[in-house]
Amino acid sequence: MNSEPRGAVEPGPVVNVRTGGFGLGYRSELMDEISNAAYVDTLEVLSEQFFDSKSRELLRELAAAYHVVPHGTGLSIGSFTRPRPEYLQSIRQVCDEIGADYYSEHLCMTRAPGVNMGHLGPLLPSRASVDIVARNVDIVQNELGLPLALENITQPLILPSPDMSEAEFFSEVIDRTGALVLLDITNLYTNCVNQGRDPDAELSHMPLDRVRHVHLAGGRWRDDVLVDSHSHPVPDAVWELLKTVSSITRNFNLIIEHDQNYADPATIVSQVARAREVVLT
Repeated sequence: MNSEPRGAVEPGPVVNVRTGGFGLGYRSELMDEISNAAYVDTLEVLSEQFFDSKSRELLRELAAAYHVVPHGTGLSIGSFTRPRPEYLQSIRQVCDEIGADYYSEHLCMTRAPGVNMGHLGPLLPSRASVDIVARNVDIVQNELGLPLALENITQPLILPSPDMSEAEFFSEVIDRTGALVLLDITNLYTNCVNQGRDPDAELSHMPLDRVRHVHLAGGRWRDDVLVDSHSHPVPDAVWELLKTVSSITRNFNLIIEHDQNYADPATIVSQVARAREVVLT
């Protein structure tokens, strides 16, 4: 396979990617129920699970039956060090296999020089961080030849910055890079609940015109902290925020994330039907 960069993805107000899909993150525990749900047309796959060539047969089977969108957790787009070439090559192979027209990742840091942090670390909202992210996004989009969609993450605390707020930082990164947005509505809601902020006000500061992908999930309470555990049904407050987003734009793929507690797969999968109803009516 040609490993040469494919050329820059130009920033602009409109990026033509396939949207309008509704589905879930691929989990083998849910596939029996998913296969019987005609309203599920899209699956999100974690790219790292398909880096091994032996797993590609399954990936091809999924892509033959569903619109498959790739998502990652290890790009570390906010790290001072540049994205690892071998990691980008593996991502590109996954994207090529399914004919992806964009790639999504978290706006965070997962690696320091020589160290894998093991979690999604928040970035200091500063001009210097914007510069680092912009450089790395440019590298990734040039290597993949695809737009990158950046996801807002949950943060255990607000990192103090003299430069800008968290929402301003996210918006400036998107403006500077021309990247798309993966809007995780549950992450936004979780941060607001834990930090005493208004979710509707926070949502109003997000660059919704760049949203092409949406995540919904359900968390749990641990003491007085709401944890984004992807283990419970989507809460009513998050459904209400989805209504707000859908009143502004419907130009996105929507994915229900559920990563543990599979005791009731029918209820988990049926949330996709509810998402369709919220967005399309």
